[in-house]
Amino acid sequence: MPDFSESSPGEIRRHHHPSTVDEPRRLRSSVNADLFRLGLTCVLNRPLQPYLTPVRVTLFRERTIMHSNLTGKVCMVTGANRGIGYATSVALARAGAIVTLVGRDPARLESARDAIRRTTGADRIDYLPADLASQAAVRSLAERFRDRHDRLDVLVNNAATISEQRQVTVDGRERTFAVNHLAYFLLTRLLLDLLVAAHGVVVNVAASRHRDAVEGIEDIDSLTGYEMRSAYIRSKLANVSFTLELARRLGASARANSFCPGATATEALMQFARIPPEQWQQRLAQYPSPDTAAEVAMSVITSPGTGRYLEDGVDVTPSPQALDQDLARRLWSRCSALTGLPED
Repeated sequence: MPDFSESSPGEIRRHHHPSTVDEPRRLRSSVNADLFRLGLTCVLNRPLQPYLTPVRVTLFRERTIMHSNLTGKVCMVTGANRGIGYATSVALARAGAIVTLVGRDPARLESARDAIRRTTGADRIDYLPADLASQAAVRSLAERFRDRHDRLDVLVNNAATISEQRQVTVDGRERTFAVNHLAYFLLTRLLLDLLVAAHGVVVNVAASRHRDAVEGIEDIDSLTGYEMRSAYIRSKLANVSFTLELARRLGASARANSFCPGATATEALMQFARIPPEQWQQRLAQYPSPDTAAEVAMSVITSPGTGRYLEDGVDVTPSPQALDQDLARRLWSRCSALTGLPED
């Protein structure tokens, strides 16, 4: 999701990874921060593409991603039948990974699997349908995955939803938070031993807009009032906070990182920006394709480090709320209770 805020470049700070952040990247970070400020121009029907693409192309040409080291790695991607999830699954398949696609619609998943096989020539691609709004379905997903695999090298939590109206799941939770965060939390913890066994990595797709979540942060069911963007932003803050807390708890046993894919041509972006559906095709053409976000995902997967948060492919410092360890522990405790898991 894009950042439509009025933040200045100086307000987007690098996360400290001295071994991986060089002077050119610091310069790119400043440039990319300026580009985030241009996000509002897209909503006003002024294209961002001419500004954004050259910088991203340069960034990814300069980054070396060793795809070959994913041969035989077991990966799961949620929300994999379209958009960023699909593009990431294609990249993983090209890298030689064994990929499980997760989504709600079996027919769309089958079509996505077949398309990935045709595109990449890879045949170790499968799918598991699951409605991530249901905790029972998430638990079933974890069990079915365990029936097929005894390790998990890469888990990409990407599935997300956004809705103008407040909806409640079968578990009694507000649907945006249930899909966008509780499903991440529950699935990750149910498969954590397989990730540790593989010394794997969890990659959570977050959003730079998590910075705007400063009030009502712990009203995860939107009981004091529902607003589409606020609910989405709250769930994305929870993603970043959870990632950092997970990294602290895992230590060196596995990695946990999150990133914002930036302004990317997806239906979720159109919904968030409240673009009328009849304009989607024209407006989506103004944005980089999901392949660009998939490159960031692949970089996070293949590069070292844990507890990282990236925006536009660059390590940055997340919001003070995301860095608040007391808040992170409270959210962990609350999510554990809501999903029926022990805290540890």
